[in-house]
Amino acid sequence: VDKLPDKTLVTVMAQDGSNSRDTIDVRFPLQYVRYLRLESTQRFNWEIDELEIFGSGFVPEADYLSEVFDMEQDALWGRLQWATEQVGLPQRSRLILRTRSGSSPAPDDEPDTWSPWSTPYRNSGDPILSPAPRRYFQFSMAFESDGLEDGIAVDSLAFEVFRPALAQAIVGEIWPQEVPVGVDTSFVYTIEVTDAEGFDRLEIDTPAPVRALRELRVDDQEIEFSEELGPKGLQVSFARQTGNRALQVVFDTAVLRYETVFTGRLLDTTREGALPQVIESGNAAPRFAGDDLSVRVPLQGQRLVYRVSATPTVFTPNGDGINDYTTITYDLLYLTGQAPVALRIYDLARNQVAELPAAGSGSGRFQRPWDGRDAQGELLLPGVYILQVEVETDNGTERSSSVVTIVY
Repeated sequence: VDKLPDKTLVTVMAQDGSNSRDTIDVRFPLQYVRYLRLESTQRFNWEIDELEIFGSGFVPEADYLSEVFDMEQDALWGRLQWATEQVGLPQRSRLILRTRSGSSPAPDDEPDTWSPWSTPYRNSGDPILSPAPRRYFQFSMAFESDGLEDGIAVDSLAFEVFRPALAQAIVGEIWPQEVPVGVDTSFVYTIEVTDAEGFDRLEIDTPAPVRALRELRVDDQEIEFSEELGPKGLQVSFARQTGNRALQVVFDTAVLRYETVFTGRLLDTTREGALPQVIESGNAAPRFAGDDLSVRVPLQGQRLVYRVSATPTVFTPNGDGINDYTTITYDLLYLTGQAPVALRIYDLARNQVAELPAAGSGSGRFQRPWDGRDAQGELLLPGVYILQVEVETDNGTERSSSVVTIVY
């Protein structure tokens, strides 16, 4: 018997109106069953001495909720790692793994003291998404199977913990909070640190390369620092700070989608095995009104492909080591997920001569070198060529072009 939302579906597995045996063995084809019912077709008294039911295969859904782990003090989370084993077709079974953290031992009794369940983790080794520092931690696993003979099992699961936390609290905000899309802008990133054990490095994630780091202040005083500016963020190192501190860093970068969160972390490189503590959105600068770490761009007149260019615009791929390559740069804007992207090169007669692997398929600023060769690996003739970036979305296809010149 399988109870459905709107009806009860009954399948007769076996029926015998004149049984005289004391032991009955009934076998039926493998299938999903939730309830089994045994009925007597006779009116006289009877009883069952023993009933055994054996099954095989995998159920469509199963859930596991871990105990609440008590770290005994506020702690920082690192990475979540797990190992699985699959049976049958891998694409027909899935593990959905989530985490949450809180400040009380009873999430059901005090739900306001716990974070919501995280989004599902994609890969073993991903950073834990639940807020920190927190004292309590819990994870859930949902198993899904599309076939009776297809399943997944978890062999092991581990998560990184570091305690005590770097600080009692770290909140931050960014200003301005609305800027033109794709335009390098100076941002003020303010951080308020409460009761810090110590920290000496700041990391901030950005959607595009950081063009400049203009200043770093601690308690409104400029301090010396060293910097590393990368394509997706910045790292700033400075003398170790403790206690209550107010930091302010000014840097230039661009925003490439409607709402971008500038996540950040503080680290203490002097403590062996220390994990970074994430900066949480909050009121870190009373003179700014935003109180969060997100920046928005206007939606009017939005273009998905922006600023296709080649640097240098004229290059000489003759193997002498000078200007043998050009770098194609383009921005993808407003994309909230991944989209198919193509980077093609045409001659002036609109014949496609080459197609390069796209450097990215989500919002961002991307670069791809080109050595002046066609699809067969042969050097192209001198002349002017058209660079075209194409992105496909649910609303259609958008293209943007530029030119580059080959000379010898």
